[in-house]
Amino acid sequence: MTNAFSVQAPTPRHSKAVLAALVRWCLRVGTGVAFLDLYLRLVAFLMSAAGVAVAPLVTALVALTAILLAVPPGGRLDRAISRTLKPAVDAVDAQIACVFIPYITAVPVSNLPAGGDLWTAAAACAAGTLATMFAAGKVAQAFSSPSPATGEDEKDEAAKKAMRAAGEEEKQTTETADARRKKRMNAADAARAVCGDTPPELLWLAATVALVPLALIPWVELSFRTTAAPAYICATATTYLLARRVPAGAQKMGLFPTVTGGVAMACLASAVGWLTGAGAEAGIRDYLAGAGAFYLYFVPPAVLGLAFRVRQQRKTLRENAAPLALAVSVAVPGGLLLAAALGRACGLPADVVLASLPKCTTTGLAVHMAAALGVDPSLAAAGCALSGTIGLAAGRGIMDAMRIRGATARGAATGASSHAAGTAALAAAGEDAAAAVSGVVFALSGVVGVLLLEVPSFRAALFAAAGA
Repeated sequence: MTNAFSVQAPTPRHSKAVLAALVRWCLRVGTGVAFLDLYLRLVAFLMSAAGVAVAPLVTALVALTAILLAVPPGGRLDRAISRTLKPAVDAVDAQIACVFIPYITAVPVSNLPAGGDLWTAAAACAAGTLATMFAAGKVAQAFSSPSPATGEDEKDEAAKKAMRAAGEEEKQTTETADARRKKRMNAADAARAVCGDTPPELLWLAATVALVPLALIPWVELSFRTTAAPAYICATATTYLLARRVPAGAQKMGLFPTVTGGVAMACLASAVGWLTGAGAEAGIRDYLAGAGAFYLYFVPPAVLGLAFRVRQQRKTLRENAAPLALAVSVAVPGGLLLAAALGRACGLPADVVLASLPKCTTTGLAVHMAAALGVDPSLAAAGCALSGTIGLAAGRGIMDAMRIRGATARGAATGASSHAAGTAALAAAGEDAAAAVSGVVFALSGVVGVLLLEVPSFRAALFAAAGA
């Protein structure tokens, strides 16, 4: 008889298979992360040696995307790249919401606007998000091939079939490759064998409790932020898994896992800081310097993973290259300049205005844009959460009201304004073709935004518009 905290007694052979599967998964993910880290360091070194000032992460992303698009699919090199990097990219992408939790946790200790400026900033961010959505959607719609409603439906259905066929082909290729090797247990089966019926959040909670004494031991020459990091890492995973259980309706109102988990960890770190006598603010900073730094280490792999997202939709990109290029080239610089002017017109401080500019970009790139602008990355992450909430909760209805129609236009509008959260809303609603376009656009628009900040004249125009 089993309960929530028990598993079947394993045989020695089964135990070896479980351990081998977990070790293989850890090695593959670790190898992929190490290769991505070395690749990024190499790009940074070469750029520094050449005297190029463009952000290394964006350059590495552009180069990796170009390589993936140029390599013939299914070839030996393509398989080698996928085997080396894809496990790490998939592992990070699967827990991407957890990786960005420290940015939300840092909001209480960031340079938040005072009093009514906070609500004014939120309203300005929302207005800027809607303007970007309108601009991207209308431009893409204007330059997309016109077709009647039935034709558009047929086109969407054809796109869905093509995506399913591509997925089946990739699945068959993977299964064929696996069949050539001796059949082995995968990591998911191994995890189920270890956990049994126990909810994973309870396991992470148990690990958190078990690691608390480690934080209380007065280690020589080790600070509390270091000794508490293991417990905080497990606590972050616990809050993230619990946040995923929040009902879908509440998540559409803004309580999706990154926000909910970030708020929970801010409260927990504040409470720990108060109990230890360091103070609530010091408690949050200790969390950020320890466990927060651990999670944020995976932000560059998450950003580089966008290259695989673009490659996966290479057919969509090829078929819609012109309207998407025009939509991104109009919506991204126009949205940044409009947001800067709008924030200044509302009387917001210049640093708050600048921090709100990357809101329509995926969080991994938004924080790099914030660093390039010299503002607090946590405020940029909060703006991303707001724009994502708008796309998740009401994006489809807003596009209907704006009369943005067609998969290309709706995907461009969503990707340029509300990144991954809006893309997820399209996919959940069955707009698969639009979701595919959105996945490409939010990657491209982020890269374009970061590159624009490297242009001195555009940076000067942004600072002037923001009153900085």
